[in-house]
Amino acid sequence: MNLPNLVIDILKSESAFISLDGKYFLGETQRRLSGDWSMYVKDGKIYLENDKEIIIEDEETTFIPMEWSDSYFIIKETGSVVSDKNYFKGAIEVSIQEGEIVVSNRVDVDFFISSLMDKHFANNKQLEFLKVMAIVYRSYFLKFNKELNSTSLISDGKLGEQLLFVKNLISPNPQQLKFLYKGISLVGNELSRQAVQDTEGLALFCNSHIMALPYTYCCGGITEGGFYRGDKILRDNLHIRNDYSNEMTIPVGSETELKNWIFKPEESFCGTKDKELIQGLISEDIGDRNELYRWNKRINEITLIEVLQSIFDKAVKEVVGIVIQERSAAGTITKIEIQSGEEVLLLEKYDLLYFASLLDLPSLTFVVSESVKDNMGKNVFNFNGAGRGHRAGVCMLGAMAMSEQGKTMQEIIHHYYKDIYIAKQY
Repeated sequence: MNLPNLVIDILKSESAFISLDGKYFLGETQRRLSGDWSMYVKDGKIYLENDKEIIIEDEETTFIPMEWSDSYFIIKETGSVVSDKNYFKGAIEVSIQEGEIVVSNRVDVDFFISSLMDKHFANNKQLEFLKVMAIVYRSYFLKFNKELNSTSLISDGKLGEQLLFVKNLISPNPQQLKFLYKGISLVGNELSRQAVQDTEGLALFCNSHIMALPYTYCCGGITEGGFYRGDKILRDNLHIRNDYSNEMTIPVGSETELKNWIFKPEESFCGTKDKELIQGLISEDIGDRNELYRWNKRINEITLIEVLQSIFDKAVKEVVGIVIQERSAAGTITKIEIQSGEEVLLLEKYDLLYFASLLDLPSLTFVVSESVKDNMGKNVFNFNGAGRGHRAGVCMLGAMAMSEQGKTMQEIIHHYYKDIYIAKQY
């Protein structure tokens, strides 16, 4: 079976060391190679060297595994490890770019998904939740495979780095998944790999089209519908999902209602107090429950000035007020006004996301209390918020809680999206 695949650049360096586990065909010569090889560029050619011989290839060459299921490889840079405890699978494409070796991996859909699951959910024990995320990732891959293949991992320019930084902290999206690929850990989560196997070929559909659904770490009790088009979420303000077992309606249309919801929350699926469940959310440290369901941050004027100067690239003398100008239907801020003396600074779109990232705000759903003075006479603002992430689509913590309570993969997906169905794609 020929599975969909994509090419991922995983290393660019003056030289590299590659360890082949299994046999590979090399380039057009179809020579069989295995074992350890050094790679470097000389006179516009690719040199492959081991302790017995040197092989010279053109400016591009490919290693094709003889037996797909039994062939893996590890790559190391000279002096620093790229993949110490991780292995890669699939074809190895080597080329020369600006006088350096570029090593790429042509990987199939299920190995790619297993890599993401290993990275995100190394400690997760909820099989039905893991199945949900395997299908979400697979749907991203199948829908955006062409765009993923056309995107290089080697980014250029401050803007690209800034947007990646923003996306990593605030909003996971389909194109970002390529940047998260690191091969599969030798010590991985067997349950997450089982989830990929159990859902083989399954994807999410609506009206016969594959759907790329957003997901968020914790919605705080309310999540918006929507789907991805490219790297942007098209929010569906008509389909607000309340993450409660009895599907109660919580009004958040006014600032008063939103404050009441933030400060006096009803118990929801993602309001779980189960520490083990929370620690299984993602493998990285994202904080305790106080950084997820509800959170509070006190931020002084000096910090705000530094952040605003970084965003607007000009001097900001003071911050005297923060006014929320616009929110989505579920309470997510889409426009903020910063009052700086006689000047007003407007934050929206990527500037707003960057603002939240630099301040380490878990989400853009918050209220700001009137400022108070610190002992240096500077303003201090109190941010009280709900949820972590963009609060659209599948709430991962809520989905985990439902899985722990015995809900199936289908029931969890149906809870967040009534019109989505699961179908076999390959």
